[in-house]
Amino acid sequence: MKFFVGSVLAGCALAQTVAPAGTELPGTAVMPRLETQDIIDGGTRKTIKHGPWVMPANKMTTKTVRGEPPCTSCYITAIQAKISFLDGKEANADQGAWLHHITLGKGLSMFWAAGNERPTLRLNRKHKYGLDLEGSTSAGGGFAGLGAGLTSAGGSGAAGGSGGLLSGQGSLFGKGRAAKRQLGLSSGLFIMADLMSMAAEDMQVTLDITYEWVPKTNTEYKGAKMEWLTVGEPKAREGTYKFDSQKWTAPWSAELLYAIGHMHDGATHSSLFLDNKEICRSIMYYNARDGYGGAAGEGHGHDMEGMDTGAAEHSHRRRDRIARADNAKRDGPSHLSDPGVCENFGAVRTGQKLRMEGWYDTAKNPLMGHNGELEDLMANMRVYMGPT
Repeated sequence: MKFFVGSVLAGCALAQTVAPAGTELPGTAVMPRLETQDIIDGGTRKTIKHGPWVMPANKMTTKTVRGEPPCTSCYITAIQAKISFLDGKEANADQGAWLHHITLGKGLSMFWAAGNERPTLRLNRKHKYGLDLEGSTSAGGGFAGLGAGLTSAGGSGAAGGSGGLLSGQGSLFGKGRAAKRQLGLSSGLFIMADLMSMAAEDMQVTLDITYEWVPKTNTEYKGAKMEWLTVGEPKAREGTYKFDSQKWTAPWSAELLYAIGHMHDGATHSSLFLDNKEICRSIMYYNARDGYGGAAGEGHGHDMEGMDTGAAEHSHRRRDRIARADNAKRDGPSHLSDPGVCENFGAVRTGQKLRMEGWYDTAKNPLMGHNGELEDLMANMRVYMGPT
């Protein structure tokens, strides 16, 4: 059963409601929320809460959790995460509460991640695959594309700076052995969550992660693998441009189960290429669900309090860009809420290459600012595959 954006997002104000003219690629559909989906193959669904935690007013904080996986001797077939206030209501951008990034991993492998779009991962709607946390979930390529360059729509190239993979992950890899001991990366589950407040007062939230799984006694199932195609964290800039990842070479043949883009405000789409042929275009939709229409309070950084306005890097032009991003939030913006998903969209053969492009157009969708600074950008795609 396919879900098309026209039915899922009908009546919403979107920055881009359909794929570009003449395009019939997967990636315009939005995966339904997990709570609206039936459990598949007699699986078990469970929500695990972490916290509560304080989100200090107008600050970014990174939380780390270590623990046991949600199940043993199982295949995880679906994942979804959100943050909630203590009364159980979902906390989101319209209240100034952002689940800016979240990453789940086991051992030294990361098997799932998301931003404030909070998308649903589902691996078994057609094929019988799930994540086997007692085995390997990595496709073996690491993070393909760190340090990749930037190309503008006008054809001029510019060096694309690269920071950490996520702000939280960057700190993890930067700390080395001490962080690995702290999080128990040699075994067990680790969770890293960047919580960003744009509210004028402190808030208390919980991190709620919902899993669905089937037991390994269901012998029809096999383990899925994930490859993370990324360009790192380039600096924000105005204009129309794209970022390119490096290529990943498939070590085996596999079904292409699920691919989705993660980007920041200003983005239009992520494209996945197989041997240089575009096979998936994950469209970025804005303000397509309740909760993405702005930030509460006055702590948006639009007054740029504390900025060194005399420094060269804070030129008049740059301050104008930051003010435009911050003012857009205050005046009722459209934040990125839903990436299009490509689901059960073909196969990859041994030796074939995957790469991604991430496109931005800040004339269509303003960049995002926080505390007088433009947010660094992202462009990555998590590609889940089922080896055959």
